[in-house]
Amino acid sequence: MEKLTLEQSLRGAEADDEVGSVGEGGWYGIARFRTASEAMDFANLLAAELGRELSGPDLAALMASVGVIWSEDDFGFVTYGLFDSRNEMETEWERIVKKTEDAGQE
Repeated sequence: MEKLTLEQSLRGAEADDEVGSVGEGGWYGIARFRTASEAMDFANLLAAELGRELSGPDLAALMASVGVIWSEDDFGFVTYGLFDSRNEMETEWERIVKKTEDAGQE
């Protein structure tokens, strides 16, 4: 999983599922790319938030992924991970959901 930290929030991104709260330990979202079009939509949103086009390697990594899990903390920092395996992504999502529930952030 590749992780990058951004100063901008992906406010416009639509998550398939989400847990937590920015003010209570962090918000987490997952976007599952079912088509190349969905991956490109996310790439365009990310480029708009960054205020620049994605570099060739960044765009290629995103387009090759099956989805992304991202989080936002109470300082507005966003971290995201791209996944090339749906199984790894779902396992990580289950871990995040459990951690959030255990912390009482449902």
